[in-house]
Amino acid sequence: MRRRRVRPGRRLFRSLLLAALLAAIPLAALAQESAAPAAAPVAPEAAPYSAKAPAGPRVLDGGFRAGQVYAGFWTAMARRHAGGALPSVWQDLLGTLEDTPAPELLARINRAVNRVAYRDDRDNWGEVDYWAAPGEFLARGGDCEDYAIAKYYALKALGYPVAQLRLMVLWDEERDIAHAVLAVGPAGDALVLDNVRDEILPLRALPHYRVHYSLNDDTVLRHLASR
Repeated sequence: MRRRRVRPGRRLFRSLLLAALLAAIPLAALAQESAAPAAAPVAPEAAPYSAKAPAGPRVLDGGFRAGQVYAGFWTAMARRHAGGALPSVWQDLLGTLEDTPAPELLARINRAVNRVAYRDDRDNWGEVDYWAAPGEFLARGGDCEDYAIAKYYALKALGYPVAQLRLMVLWDEERDIAHAVLAVGPAGDALVLDNVRDEILPLRALPHYRVHYSLNDDTVLRHLASR
């Protein structure tokens, strides 16, 4: 079906309205999609994991409240991760991937994490939004941002620089829901690791994904949809 042509002024108005709405509410709607075919969560037989507790990312969003909310979620999650443990099977998986070429590495990480069971935050944690540390996610399952976080830390552990990794909070126009994915690579050529598909696609091939925020250990950035 052909899409009705929208005037540039209307496109800008719609983009600004959508950005304002998403900036006004945190990730309350991020648990509405299902994951790829899932297996049971990894049994929590844990090997110790140690990392320096982070201070939290800087918020560069022009004062929007949502950026502060996301920074708080990220910092709390990162501190639990630094003081927690990862299942030994996860450590074993990372060990087998150390010398894997980049395209295959991304594909294997994406597939492995996507097999963890999908669970809504309300059912899993009794909260509207809870950003799970990788050890928590592997033990109990999680929703879309938890898949992205687990992939982020797996790739970081395998040597990917933080500057090349960003969790993206976006609006999926096809399904009309909020969503989160991991973007890998420079902004213009970012690849998307998504829990709704095992195939890895460039962000430019997903025009229905309207990115509103992206974040990592260093910064929280607000994006303005271009159309």
